[in-house]
Amino acid sequence: MSKFIDGSKSREDDKPKEKKINWVKVGIIGFLVFIAIIVLIVVFASAANKNETPTETDDKAVWREKYKEYLVSANTLRGSTRNKAALIDFDENGTPELVLSYNNQGDNEVLILYIKDDAVKKTRKYMEAELKLMYHVDGKKAVWYISEIDSGTNYYTDLKCLINGDSDCTNKKKTIEESYEDTLVDVAYKNISSGSIEDDLLSLSNSYNKDYYINSKLDEKMEKILKDRANRGDINEVYKAFILEKKYTSYTSDWSSSPNKYAFYDINGDGVQELLLVYLDNSNWYRYLIVTYSSSSQSVVKVGDAYTYDGIYFNKQNNDLYYLDSSTGTSIRTTAFYKMENNRLVFEMKLIKENANFYKITGTNTSRETIENKEYTKIHEGYEKISYLDLYAYK
Repeated sequence: MSKFIDGSKSREDDKPKEKKINWVKVGIIGFLVFIAIIVLIVVFASAANKNETPTETDDKAVWREKYKEYLVSANTLRGSTRNKAALIDFDENGTPELVLSYNNQGDNEVLILYIKDDAVKKTRKYMEAELKLMYHVDGKKAVWYISEIDSGTNYYTDLKCLINGDSDCTNKKKTIEESYEDTLVDVAYKNISSGSIEDDLLSLSNSYNKDYYINSKLDEKMEKILKDRANRGDINEVYKAFILEKKYTSYTSDWSSSPNKYAFYDINGDGVQELLLVYLDNSNWYRYLIVTYSSSSQSVVKVGDAYTYDGIYFNKQNNDLYYLDSSTGTSIRTTAFYKMENNRLVFEMKLIKENANFYKITGTNTSRETIENKEYTKIHEGYEKISYLDLYAYK
């Protein structure tokens, strides 16, 4: 039998060929999908956080919209173009009250809108009224009042009390303590009318600053009050504000610690007390600052400062003081004497005890360089140590 060759395809050739996987392409696609998922997560998380934590602008939009709806629905402005408005946070809860001021044939009328229990409420309209910011020097406390004149008598309504819903503080004559100053603060009103309520409220809220009156107006007014009190001889009130407002920090910036003690003491015997601020450490070293009130400049001025051991000793008869430059444990003990003249500490002399038998004296009013032990002791007689009180208890 003759052999022949079959030229047709074999069965193996009929089978489909397996495709090879391009792992590089797969890796690139997977990486891009992963990045897309991360981006989506970040976007959604950011949106969620934004919804959970409103921004300051969002907060303003909330109370601004409430006031707008109320003004429109209640027709509060009555189409007049002579209304003015201001935003002041009387109760300091973060949401300002809307003060509406009307000029009715020359008379001042004030109405206050406030938000309580998520709704806008209003006070009655105060006739012949003015907003007054009264404040106390202690702690720089400020309180807003409405002052209203009725039959020639002033009536005061505590606005913080009123906004908090206490009816007992409404329309009652209030006796202002002598320590409080009844001072009118210029309120930053803006025009508001029924034809442009939304735009006017937007302009008002954009310029709103909760600290405007306290920080700007109060400082200016209080400074004048302190000067007036000082001119009346009430110097302690000036020093009190100097301490409470920490104005001494401009003189103590290089101290290792802040003052912790104080004393009022008439250093030069002129009848006006100076203020002594002291930092006393555990090893009996004193860092002290002396200030006084200058009637010419109407301000508190620095008299002097020093770093001393065992404090300051004062002689009421001589009106001078001394302090130690060195501790009692050292072999050389130095005592420096000063007088206060023209609001400055003026050096008088210095005593140096180098050993038990040798005492040296230097200064502008001395003619000898050495003195005996008896004279050295006598010079220190008649001086009493100035005692101090706790500065934090004073605050």
